[in-house]
Amino acid sequence: MEGRPAYGGTPDDASVIAAIRQLKARGFSVTLYPFILMDIPAGNGLPDPYGGGEQAAHPWRGRVSCHPARDVAGSVDGTAVAASQIAAFFGTAAASDFAVGSEAVSYAGPAEWSCRRFILHMAALAKAAGGVDGFLIGSEMVALTTVSDAAGGHPAVAALCDLADEARDLLGQETRLSYAADWTEYAGYTRPDGTRRFHLDDLWSHSEIDAVAIDWYAPMGDWRDGAAHRDAALAPSPRDADYLAAAIEGGEGYDWYYASEADRAAQIRTPITDEAHDEAWIWRVKDVRAFWREPHHERIAGVRSADPTGWVPQSKPVWFTEIGCPAIDKGANQPNLFFDPKSAESGWPHFSDGTRDDLIQRRVLEALLTHWSDPAKNPVSPVYGEPMVAVELMHAWCWDARPWPAFPGRSDVWSDGENWSRGHWLNGRAGQVLLADMVKELTAQAGLEAVDVSQLEDVVSGYWLDRPMSVRAALSPLVTALGIGVHARAQALHFVSSGARAAQLELDEPAFDGGAVWEMHEPARAELPGDVQLRFADDTADYRPGLAQAVEAFETVRSAGLSLNVVADPDLARRWCRDWLADIQTRASSLTLTVPPLALGLETADRLTVAGRGGEVVWREGDGAGRVRLRPPSQRARGVAGSVAGPDGAGPRPPVRPALAVIDSALGHEAGPLLAARVADWPGALDVHAGGRWRTRIERPAGLGHLVGELALGPVGYWDEAGRLEVEMPGVSLASRPRPDVLNGANRLAVQQADGDWEILGFAEAELVGLNRYRLGTLLRGLAGSPVTDVQPGARVVWVSDALVPLALDAHELGAPLDVQAVAAGWPVTDGSAVSVSHTHQQRALRPLPVVHVRAAWQGAHWQVRWVRQTRTGGDDWTAPEVDLGEAREAYRVRLLDGEMTVFETEVTTPELTLAEAELAGAFGGLPQAVTVEIAQLSARLGAGRSVRRVLTL
Repeated sequence: MEGRPAYGGTPDDASVIAAIRQLKARGFSVTLYPFILMDIPAGNGLPDPYGGGEQAAHPWRGRVSCHPARDVAGSVDGTAVAASQIAAFFGTAAASDFAVGSEAVSYAGPAEWSCRRFILHMAALAKAAGGVDGFLIGSEMVALTTVSDAAGGHPAVAALCDLADEARDLLGQETRLSYAADWTEYAGYTRPDGTRRFHLDDLWSHSEIDAVAIDWYAPMGDWRDGAAHRDAALAPSPRDADYLAAAIEGGEGYDWYYASEADRAAQIRTPITDEAHDEAWIWRVKDVRAFWREPHHERIAGVRSADPTGWVPQSKPVWFTEIGCPAIDKGANQPNLFFDPKSAESGWPHFSDGTRDDLIQRRVLEALLTHWSDPAKNPVSPVYGEPMVAVELMHAWCWDARPWPAFPGRSDVWSDGENWSRGHWLNGRAGQVLLADMVKELTAQAGLEAVDVSQLEDVVSGYWLDRPMSVRAALSPLVTALGIGVHARAQALHFVSSGARAAQLELDEPAFDGGAVWEMHEPARAELPGDVQLRFADDTADYRPGLAQAVEAFETVRSAGLSLNVVADPDLARRWCRDWLADIQTRASSLTLTVPPLALGLETADRLTVAGRGGEVVWREGDGAGRVRLRPPSQRARGVAGSVAGPDGAGPRPPVRPALAVIDSALGHEAGPLLAARVADWPGALDVHAGGRWRTRIERPAGLGHLVGELALGPVGYWDEAGRLEVEMPGVSLASRPRPDVLNGANRLAVQQADGDWEILGFAEAELVGLNRYRLGTLLRGLAGSPVTDVQPGARVVWVSDALVPLALDAHELGAPLDVQAVAAGWPVTDGSAVSVSHTHQQRALRPLPVVHVRAAWQGAHWQVRWVRQTRTGGDDWTAPEVDLGEAREAYRVRLLDGEMTVFETEVTTPELTLAEAELAGAFGGLPQAVTVEIAQLSARLGAGRSVRRVLTL
C-alpha cells in the first residue's frame, strides 16, 4: 500500500532458517505456523465467490471457498466441480520435490503456486534449520473445509490429511503436526435442516495429526454500557477476573445463544438444548471438553447416525494455537474481531465504543491461562496420560517480530502501524504496569496487608522509583494524575479507579440535629488552579523529560504541577492534565449534612442522594445519626490504556556495557556459578554466552556495588555488634530488618575476597549515609560456611536476591578457564557493549566446609586431636542426633607442619587423629612445644575442602 507492506512483509527463506536456529539456541520450543494472508486490495476486479461485484479488500483466509461459495445462489457446493476447484487450490507438490540443504531449500516439482507447495516449502525450511517442535499444515480455512463433493465428503479435509503425510515425510516423528482450526470450525458445522457434521474428524483422527489445534477466540462477555444490562449484576466491570473465567465454559455459545441480532440488542437469550438425544454439547461451540470426551454421532437432516465418526474420545490433546483479545473497549465480547481500515473484515466488538483498552486484553489472557492450568478443570486422558488441554502449547496472539517501537511508529516503513493501538499485539503492552499489582507490592513491603485493589484497573506503560521513599510518596503523584480514589474503610484501605461502581443510598430528607441541615462550600473561582502541568518520561522521545499542560483560562492566578516518574506519550499526558484540571474545577464544591441512623453503613466513596442532592462521601462522623460531607464524583474515564511509543526521538540508544559478576561461592548452585548483572540503563534483559555459545538470559538487574571502606575480620557464629560495613549499591534500596528476619535469610550480601572466593553475610541495620551509600551494622559473618578474611575497599559486593541466575556448565568446563560474556538481549556478543569475564569454576558450593572446634590432649602416651565437622546439607534439623554427612564417605586429610613444611600427613575416616609419642617425636626430630595442625574434609568428587590451621600446645 503506497509502497509499504500491507502486513509487514514476508520474510525470506534465510531469515526463517536463522530465526528458528536462534530461538532454539536460546532454549525456546519452536512451532512454525505458515500463515496465509489475503493481499487483495480494494478495486481488485476479481470475481467474488460470495456474489459481490469484486472480492472484498484484504479478506480473512476463512473466506476462501468454492466458486460460487456455499449458501450462495448457484453454488457448486456438493458437486464434482467443487472437488476439482479444491484440488486445483491444493495442487500436487510433494515432499520429494524439495531438496533441503543446510542453508537453503530448492524445488523441482510441478510449476504451480499452490497451497501444498507453500506449506511443504515451509516444512522444508524447518528441516533445513534443524527441525522444529511443532508445525501447522494450515489454519482457519473454514469456508473451504466445509465444502462438500458429490458424495457428501469434504475434499479439503482429505487434502489436509494427505498434506499431513507429506509434511511428516519432511519433518520426521519428532515434530508435532496439526491444522489450526478456527474456533467456529473445529467441532463441525450445522445446516438449517438440522444437519450436524463433524467434518474435521477425519483429520483429527488421522495418524499423523498429534493434536486438535484451535485458534480460540470465543466470546467471553456480553457487556454493555450503563447498569441496565443483564451482566451488570454479575460483575463490577467487564474486566473482572471471575466474570471472564465464568464465560470460558459458560455463557454465550455454551449455555445460550442469540437467535438474531434483534435478540442480541434486547438480550433475549435462547438456551442451548437437545431434547431429542440429550446431546446439547454438539450445538455448543465452546464445549471443547465434551467434544474431546464424547464419541461423535453426526446428524443428517436431524437423524442421528447410529455409528460414530472415526474420532476416538480423549485420544489426542487440545492445542490452543492462538488465544487473544483486541485491546479495545469490550474486547471480550468478540475477541476474534480486529480493527484494520484497509480490510473488509475490520470491526469493533459488539457494543464497543472503539476506545483503546489494554487491560481487557491482559485479563482475557490471564483468565484463559489460569482456567486451563487448573487440574480440576483440565482432566487427564486415560488414553495418552496427559491433560486434555496442553497448557504449555497455548500461544498468545500476537507478538510481532518487527522491533518495538519502530513498529508501530514507523508508518513510513509499514502501513499497518495504526492497527496496533486497538489490535491483538502484545508488543508494547505485555510489560505494562498494572497499578493494582504495584500498590499491592509497595503496601506489602510497608507491612500494610489490609488493602483492597479489586476496583483498581489503571495501567501505565512504565513507572519507577528513583530513590528510597515512603509508599505514600511513591503513590501520591499517580493518585493525583490518574484520579485514583484512596479510601480508608472499615475492612481495608481501598484503591479505586475513577468511574468505578460504588454503593448508593437514597434518602427523602436529611436528619435534623438542631443546627444547620445543609452546609454548602463553594470556593471562589480565583481560589482554584486554572493551570496544571505534568512532567513525565516521553515515550515518543527516547524517554527524555516531557511537559504537558492544561489551562482553564489565560492569566490564571493559581497553578498546580506534578513531576511523575511515569512513561507516557504527550497525548496521554495532556489527557491526564485535562482530566485533573476538570476534577479540580468540578469537585471543589462540597455539601455537608446530617444523616439518620439509616445511613449508618455509609463509608467513604459511597454515593448518597438526599432530596435530589447528593454526591460521593468524603468523610463522616458519628456512630448513629451523624454528619457527612459529599462532593461531586469524578467524571474521568479509567486509565486502562498505556502510551503509544513513537519514532520521533533520537531512536533506540546502543546498549551500555553491563557490570557482570560470576559468583563461585558456598552459596552457589550445583550446576555452575551464579550470575549477577547491572546496567545503568537496563535494556530489558541480557543474553549470556560462554564457551562460544548462548547459555542463558538475565531478566532482572541485580544489586551490584563495592566496598567503600575496609571489611575487617569479625566473629563468626554470633552477632557482630561492633563491626561496620560501608557499601555503595546503585539501584538498590537497603533497609533495616528485625534480627529474626535476618536469621531467616533477609538482607544477604556476598563480598568478593582477594582470592576470588566470597563471604556471605547478613545485616540487621542499614543507614543511608550518601547517594547510593549505606552503612551496615549488626552483622552475621561467614554464613553458609563461607570464609571470613580482611577485604580491602573497592571489593565487589552483590545483593543476594532472586535476580541471580545460575549458569549451567558442562562437565569438561569445570576447573578450566571460561570466558563468560553478557550483552543486551538480541545484540551480538561481538558488539563493543558486551562485557567478558574470565572465570575458572572451582565448585565451591560443593566443597566440604572447614572443620571447627579443633582440640588436642594427651591420653597416656598418645597425643589425640579431635574436631567437629560441618555440613553443607540438612544442618538446620536440631532434632537429629547428627547432621547429614553430605559426602559419599567420611574422610579427612590431616597435616602436621613445622613452619610451612609438612612433616607428617595422613588420611583418617573419623574426626580424630591419635599419634604415639614416638611417632610425634619422629616427625619433628623431638617433641616440639607446639604443633601446627592443618585439617581438611575430603570429597570423593572434588578433593579437599577448605582447610583449617590451628597451633596446638603440647
